Amino acid sequence: VCSEDETDYWGAYFAPVDMLEEIDAIFAFLFFEPTRVPGAAGAVDEVINECQKSLGIISSQLSEIQGKTNEYISQQRERLNYIYSKYVYLNSIREIRSYAMANDKGFVLLGYVPESSYKSLSDRLTKIDGVKLESETAGREDASVPVKYKKRNKLLGFLIEPYKFYIDMYGTPSYNDIDITAFVAVTYTILFGIMFGDLGQGFVLSVVGFLMWKFKKMGLGKILVPCGISSMFFGFMFGSVFGFEEMLDPVYEALGWQGKPLSVMESINTVLLIAIAIGVGLMVIAMLMNIYACIRRKHFGEALFSQNGLFGLLFYLAGANLASGFMGGPKPIPNSVCTVLLIVGAVVLFAKEILIGIVDRHPDWKPESIGDFVLQNIFELLEYVLSYLSNTVSFLRVGAFVLVHAGMMMVVFSLAGENENIFVIILGNVLVIALEGLLTGIQALRLEYYEMFSRFFDGSGVSFAPVRLNKQINN
Repeated sequence: VCSEDETDYWGAYFAPVDMLEEIDAIFAFLFFEPTRVPGAAGAVDEVINECQKSLGIISSQLSEIQGKTNEYISQQRERLNYIYSKYVYLNSIREIRSYAMANDKGFVLLGYVPESSYKSLSDRLTKIDGVKLESETAGREDASVPVKYKKRNKLLGFLIEPYKFYIDMYGTPSYNDIDITAFVAVTYTILFGIMFGDLGQGFVLSVVGFLMWKFKKMGLGKILVPCGISSMFFGFMFGSVFGFEEMLDPVYEALGWQGKPLSVMESINTVLLIAIAIGVGLMVIAMLMNIYACIRRKHFGEALFSQNGLFGLLFYLAGANLASGFMGGPKPIPNSVCTVLLIVGAVVLFAKEILIGIVDRHPDWKPESIGDFVLQNIFELLEYVLSYLSNTVSFLRVGAFVLVHAGMMMVVFSLAGENENIFVIILGNVLVIALEGLLTGIQALRLEYYEMFSRFFDGSGVSFAPVRLNKQINN
């Protein structure tokens, strides 16, 4: 195969004269279509020379035609701009017509408009003869209302807007949901920084992100800059600079500290326990956000009795408190209180469908079969417990990546040898930044999606896509 285009592969083959018919039959069986080169007669060199001459003539003709085309466009620029603008305007009107319902008496056009733009639109519509305008304010309980993010101040928008990319990958928040952009920006940046804690490598990551954003206009670059800064902060806490663990010791001494705040490889259990504590904290925040979101939707039954509601939160906190005490950690809630919360929480979660149905006035809240109801809710209760446990344990990956990062740099320095071969160290850092940076980004996003979003974020909304008419036609 010599070349290809949108529809075909082009190639050439050579065969002995006595086998040419057989070879042609084989290629015909493979659905190849022969193309004869026009005017190709004589020796190969002669054919090539003729083709080159023809190509030169065609190229000069093409250049002449292109020049005439450019000259025509230059002379008729205003008219062409008018035609283009006119058709864009008419096409926009045509799109609006697709949303209208019409009969022999007229037509009805239904749509949404932001509250801030309603007055100006209504003033213009009421001035048109024959137009009758009716409007009502969309309620938060109506999940079909499209979503439009509120404008933020420039600084806050610059910092958190890039993270909308991650939210849109999961889904669009519904109208009665809460804006979680700031939550994602803070939690993702912190989790990434902990798992990729290195002062030097974090600086490199920030620089790379800045260059990606500045020169390639990549939205991911705006995310890498704060993530790199977070990595620098936690790298300072861990005492790691491009894998060198003692480089910051003079800085700690100047600050009056006994040493680095946390030595990773000497405090493995502490690192893992901190990771679990972070998981518990984020799980609690996620459930609190779900309670708030349910109240906004006026789903008070779910806010109280669901597995991510108030009683689910108390059940989870009681279990986490008992687990912490069992492992020798802090236990702020007495065992007796925890036992009561676990029993009451289990009963409420078992009967949550009935309780939610009564409070939220669901028409079909009564179970059809008591036996099926009991069996189903026993398994659902077990599923809730396993979900609490697995989601919390999943945050161990935060501590695991801290240890993996330190371990990978130990491997790099062991390969560099006692003389600390600078080439090996540089190459090792590049590989760690590329490989672990990618894995850390994926794992932090996984924690956002599966451990937190699944507890409070619906993601079934529709983005507000306004119709815009540019009536200014260049003439």
